Amino acid sequence: MIGLPVNIYYSVKRPEVILFLCLILFFTHLGHKLANIVFAVYCITTLCSIIFAKQRHIKFDLILVLWSIITILSLLTIYRWSAWGRAGLGMLHFIAMPVIIYISIVKKIISDAGVERLHKVYVPFVIGYSLIQVLFFLIFQANVSAININTFHSSGFGLSWGVANTLAAIMVLFGTILISQLMVLKDVFLTRTLKIIMIILALVLVVIILSRGAILSFLIAGMFFYIFKGVAAKDYNVKKSFGILLGAILVINIFAYKYLYALMERIKNVKVDASSFSRLYMIRDCIITMKDNLIIGAGPNQYRYSEFYRYLEDPHNIFLRFGVDFGTISAFLIAFIIFYPLYRLIVLCYKNVTGANYIYTLFFLPYLVAVINSQVEAAITRYQYGMLFWIIYALMYRHIEEVSSLKVKTLETMGSS
Repeated sequence: MIGLPVNIYYSVKRPEVILFLCLILFFTHLGHKLANIVFAVYCITTLCSIIFAKQRHIKFDLILVLWSIITILSLLTIYRWSAWGRAGLGMLHFIAMPVIIYISIVKKIISDAGVERLHKVYVPFVIGYSLIQVLFFLIFQANVSAININTFHSSGFGLSWGVANTLAAIMVLFGTILISQLMVLKDVFLTRTLKIIMIILALVLVVIILSRGAILSFLIAGMFFYIFKGVAAKDYNVKKSFGILLGAILVINIFAYKYLYALMERIKNVKVDASSFSRLYMIRDCIITMKDNLIIGAGPNQYRYSEFYRYLEDPHNIFLRFGVDFGTISAFLIAFIIFYPLYRLIVLCYKNVTGANYIYTLFFLPYLVAVINSQVEAAITRYQYGMLFWIIYALMYRHIEEVSSLKVKTLETMGSS
């Protein structure tokens, strides 16, 4: 009972602390139940403060209008809900989470200083904390020398918040967030060194897990980032880029060479791999279901996706997930919501608006990695991954709004305002 007033107090006074607490709880062995309660209280408190506190008047923009339509369409499926608990979690993770995070950050319920702490302190802390858990598992629980080369891919690390491909997707997102921060933020030497160590550890873990989706999403996003950044900045530092790439290859070869070759074999055999066929079968199942539920869908978390010999909770594609749960209209709307900030950012870079390149460098790589990975894995639809993604989404959109309104203020200058 003591926790409820504290939760409400920080939800009003320091909402960035609540987001930090939820992230920490999502990445612990406590599971997501406590984090769900904390975030649900935050959602209710935030909505009440918007409705009853005149100083927090929120102006509806295009993104909030689209989310409102998705919410209405989802509520129309109530008569189809057979598992109310699962439906409640679906509404919390798929709708309440992105909307409340968007309102909190973009509509400036969280202050400039709070945004700076969230991105520069809290998120790296969560990343470091999570990596330490994985490292401790490797050192004290896993007999690495006796492990078969496919063990980590098939069974994962046994952590409550991530196994196998889910853990690999999270590691890639962690790595790209830190890489982007290194390129922009002016950290002290110790902080930069710790971030470099965490990046190496995260990427080596991805290779050990043998996750094709995570690796390919990183490579594809990195290629797009490098090309567009060069065009936007009108400068390609070929020597530096080649040096970084060579260094990364050497590090992976030193620490995980046997897993690297096993990964190459998995990629080479993708055409005959059972996982690939099961994904195609699941996509077919989703499309048939969407055709039968064009407008409102089957309801949040109410459907099981057929994969030959078993039924899964996620079709490994965010647009198919929204299409089946909330209807085809919602699938198109979520696609627009996700890609619209990228469009606005590209336009700003094309017009050479001051501050646009900064935003692109800081957010584009992890953002695109998450979107690409969510086409082949259950990434954004996972509670911990989803919260991290929607925080990045809101941070990027807030910066785009400020730059577009000619009020250029980046994370480097927020603290001094």
